[in-house]
Amino acid sequence: MLATPHRYFLSVAETGSIRASSQALNVAASAISRQIQQIEHQFGHALFERFASGMVLTPEGRILERHLRRTAREIEMAQAEIDDLHGLVTGTIRFAAIEGVLASWLIPAMADFRTRHPGIRFDAGILGSQAAYDMVMAERLDFGVVVLDETWPGIDIQKRYGTPLLAAMRPDHPLAAKAQLSLKDLARTSLTLLDRGFTTRLVFDQILARSGLHVTIAFEVNHIEIAKRHVLATGGITILPEYAVSTEIEDGTFVARPMSEAPALSDTVLITRQNVTRMKAADRFLSEIMAVSAPWHAADVQDGKLG
Repeated sequence: MLATPHRYFLSVAETGSIRASSQALNVAASAISRQIQQIEHQFGHALFERFASGMVLTPEGRILERHLRRTAREIEMAQAEIDDLHGLVTGTIRFAAIEGVLASWLIPAMADFRTRHPGIRFDAGILGSQAAYDMVMAERLDFGVVVLDETWPGIDIQKRYGTPLLAAMRPDHPLAAKAQLSLKDLARTSLTLLDRGFTTRLVFDQILARSGLHVTIAFEVNHIEIAKRHVLATGGITILPEYAVSTEIEDGTFVARPMSEAPALSDTVLITRQNVTRMKAADRFLSEIMAVSAPWHAADVQDGKLG
């Protein structure tokens, strides 16, 4: 475990606030402030810029943060290796995934893994692809599940999954009886769409632009679960990647139809940072989730790597 001043420093770096860190750590704000001042005196430079809105790391502070996080991870890995000598599987596996993947695929895998290895803790979250990539590269995550950007350097693509776009609706929708839908079908009804912060929406817009057709958007939203709830409530149609509705397809809440003009979405990929040593438990979990098919139906694509 890191020394107390360093833990306080990392907490403030993450929250951007001594007050928020005080509440999170259940420590007096004055004690945290004192410890940070002592660290700044030790290094001879300000580590935070102080603003009315909060505290932001200086360039010197970012250097210290990077090394302290790496040190904390090394200590944790040492503990895990010591436990491994005694037949125990321990440690924290950290990852992030795009919305929709966590619930349909990774939460069941996490539950199964912890049943067999109760000493494991998961620290998981939902992040956009760019944010997850950035945290993998900063060594704050063991892996990420993201929509691939081919320009990203420094990652290993552990596995690729072809991910089609589908038109999802309630089983009682008039178009649910069709085996596949055309864009003309969709242009005759109103749609619930994700906003343009989602790759799904950008791909769908590109398909529409090539066709010259226009659709009516009844509701635009920045959250997959809200889009699905709106469709259930209104009886409309939404356009989502298959992993986002795989659970609802299985339980009969939704039917989802391919679009005749729509290609597969850019590959959903499982990424790690190159040349990084992970805990055995993290590698074991990665191996297990890659050994089974993802819960959407497109065929897995061959693994590859980016330099």
